[in-house]
Amino acid sequence: MLVVSETLTEIDGHAFQGTGLQGLIIKGGCKLDVNAFSNISSLSFIYIKDGCACNIETSVFGYATDLKTIILPESVHQIKDGNFKGCNDLTIYTTPSSYAETYANNNFIKVNTDSYSEEINKYAGKY
Repeated sequence: MLVVSETLTEIDGHAFQGTGLQGLIIKGGCKLDVNAFSNISSLSFIYIKDGCACNIETSVFGYATDLKTIILPESVHQIKDGNFKGCNDLTIYTTPSSYAETYANNNFIKVNTDSYSEEINKYAGKY
């Protein structure tokens, strides 16, 4: 589990690519550079906390083949191309009418806009 603090402003490209990371929690707004978390077959969930204005660059999470759950707040306004490629069982949890919902629908990714507090407790409750 990697918990990114509120003070970090950027995660460089390829920083965690191909590692054995299983979960990711981002507590503050930051830029996620190209391929920062790509090709991590063990990564199963990502939680970006409410209010975090993250910019998700190209292919940040591509081929994280075990990724099932990502919780994206309404404050995420940029998700570039190639993200979630190869993540065939992914569900994006977000708020209705958010940028994340539009992105999911446009990219044929399952989306859930119901309350996602249960998902937060399940994956990130103690963080």
